[in-house]
This record gives sequence, structure tokens and C-alpha cells, in this order.
Amino acid sequence: MLLALAFCSLLLLEKANAINELCGQYETHYQYPYIWNNNAWNKDDTGFSCTYVSQQPNASSNAWFALWRWSGDPSVKGYPNVGFQSTILPLQLQDLRQMNISASWKLAYSNASNQSIDETDTAADVALDLFADEDREKSMQSTKQKYEIMIWYARWGNSSQPIGKLVKKKKKAVVAVLGDTSFQLYHGRNARRQTVYTWLANRTMSTIDMDYAPLLGVLVDRGLISKKVYLGSVMWGIETSYATQKMNFTVDSFGAGIRTSNQSTDAAGEIMSAPGDSNDDGPPVADLLSKGSHARVMMTGYPVLLAIIGLVFLY
Repeated sequence: MLLALAFCSLLLLEKANAINELCGQYETHYQYPYIWNNNAWNKDDTGFSCTYVSQQPNASSNAWFALWRWSGDPSVKGYPNVGFQSTILPLQLQDLRQMNISASWKLAYSNASNQSIDETDTAADVALDLFADEDREKSMQSTKQKYEIMIWYARWGNSSQPIGKLVKKKKKAVVAVLGDTSFQLYHGRNARRQTVYTWLANRTMSTIDMDYAPLLGVLVDRGLISKKVYLGSVMWGIETSYATQKMNFTVDSFGAGIRTSNQSTDAAGEIMSAPGDSNDDGPPVADLLSKGSHARVMMTGYPVLLAIIGLVFLY
């Protein structure tokens, strides 16, 4: 069944006769500017994880998929992911103007792709995972970074919970709204004692195409993280924790791009000039347009606090 599913999923990829099977714990495949990693960092003997990607992924889709199952305790076992290897990284948050992430995905049972997932027998979450540190070099070293910043787009199972507790202001949860999705902020520490901030979406998403730099801007604006911290790692994938059946996480498309105050990278990682940026480097400004429990924040000034984003806080 595993081989049959793999064959079917390969049809979604660009070259069905040239597929890399990544079943090693940290086995990777690299094609600039992306690196795919099976990343079964906490694996045990109750299951497996394998990631599949074309040897030459189509730059317009970067399709891939992961097959996995873990039947032991519901702790996170792995994070099959694609990392964005931008030549601009690491960069300080004060220089970040845009961080565009687009993706389309589906999680399904490997032998019944149309069956609804039973929340009692599956635990997983789809997330953007960012790592940062005050030190430029440490920001790129996975075991030494001080901060982990996550954005959760979807989750399954009651045991799939962000680390820590809700961040509250005046006894009310801090919520940011981007587009038609609201995100609640959590704060805690992981097993490595890294400070973890997690933005949790209020709905189960299956597609994204958005600039998520404003969520980092909230952390800076609220004094939770310094604007001088270096963003060193950008990854996107699925945290796999528990499943009684084999699961198939299929990614039809993925793309990432980072834009700074003086230059930008497109999805291919090429540096280009950013029109209109030369006069944008003013002091940070947060103009509360209304008072009370709902405040719309217009952010201008240093780039990570992007203006006119329709960002709403509930606090």
C-alpha cells in the first residue's frame, strides 16, 4: 500500500521517474533556494517518516509529499519540511519588510484520501518555523538560537497544542488579524529552553499566500523581541506527532520570498532592487486609530512594521 500511494503521489510531482526518497532521520535534498528535510528529529520505534521530492523540482510548484505514522505517545516526532535558503539571511528584524509565504496542501489517510480525519487518532500541525538570535552566527545554528517563532495554519488532535500559554494584555488574549484569518499568540519554552512564540490560526487552513512579516512586527512592537534580533532560519512543513494509520501530507505548491528595506529576494532567491524603499527608513510609528477592545494599528517606519496591512489587535 505504501508503494502504491507513493506512485500515485508521484503523479503530482514534476518527474515521476526521478524522485528522491528521504527516509533517513535528517536526510535532505537541496535545490537552490530550497532544501527539503525529512527531519524525524524525535523518532521512535513506533513508526516512520519518509519525504518525497523530485530531483529537479519545478520552480513554479516545488511539490513534495511526506508519508508518516507514529503510534506511540503524542509528542512531536518529526517535522518534514522545506527550508528557504535566501542569500539575505540572516538579517535583523529591523531590516525585514516582507516575508511572503505561499503554499497549498492536504493531510489525508494514505488508504482513504477522501475520508475525514478522526481527531482522536491523529495529532499534527502545519506550521511555518522561524529561528532567531541576537547573535548573527548563532541565528543560523539550530541548537543555539534563542528564539523560535511559529505560525500554525492547521492542526489535528486535542494533543496538538502550542507550547506555553496565551499571551494576554489586560486579561484578554492578544490577537492579530491578517486577511480573513485571526491568530492568537502563545508564549513558552521548549525542551532546549528556547523562547517560543506561536501564532495559532483560528481555522484549519489548506492554502496560504500572504506576507507574514507583520506578525513578527507585533512581537517587536510589543517589546517581546528586539528589532535587532537576527532571523536566521525559515522553514515550512508539518509537525508529525501521532497517527494510528499511515498519513499522507501532500504539498501541491510552495514558495517563499523575503524583502528588505534595500533589496529583496524573489522565490528563486535572486537579489533585486526594491522600488520606493530608499525613503522608507523612518522611526517606528504605531498609530491607534480607535480605542477600547478593538484597535486597528497602522504601522509605518522601520520595515518590519509594514504600513496599511489591515492588522487588528484584540487586547
